[in-house]
Amino acid sequence: MYVLNMVRRRRRQLAPGQKTNPFRAFSHRDFRRFFFGQLPSASGTFLQQTALGWLVFQQTGSAASLGMVLATGSLPALLLGPWGGAFADRFDLRRLLLITQVASAVFAGALWLAVFTGVATIVVIMCINVASSSSMSMAIMMMITKRRLGIA
Repeated sequence: MYVLNMVRRRRRQLAPGQKTNPFRAFSHRDFRRFFFGQLPSASGTFLQQTALGWLVFQQTGSAASLGMVLATGSLPALLLGPWGGAFADRFDLRRLLLITQVASAVFAGALWLAVFTGVATIVVIMCINVASSSSMSMAIMMMITKRRLGIA
């Protein structure tokens, strides 16, 4: 019911005959660059999480181990999220995004090396997974005006 009321309110805010465009965010150059730059990164992260789950389940055969390893990827965002946002507000966003992307690539390389050399135990995988998890959603708020933030 809450969602339905929000949709009704949104329709009332539009002028008669005015249609919404779900791709309005792409009219901002910075958002386009961010979106198409993040596309390979997000795809790689998704593939890494899928391969990580497959690796853990192949090694242990335990659904509990699989759940534990994948849950550790959410711990940094859950525990450090509020402080991370305050920390991110104090630094240049472009530099911060660059650092986190390079760090993600380094941790993905470390995971590959651990698997390739055969030292990828559950503990090693969990440590790399915790270290590599980060969030980029705060960047969207800096690129798009508040009026159009809902479409991003």
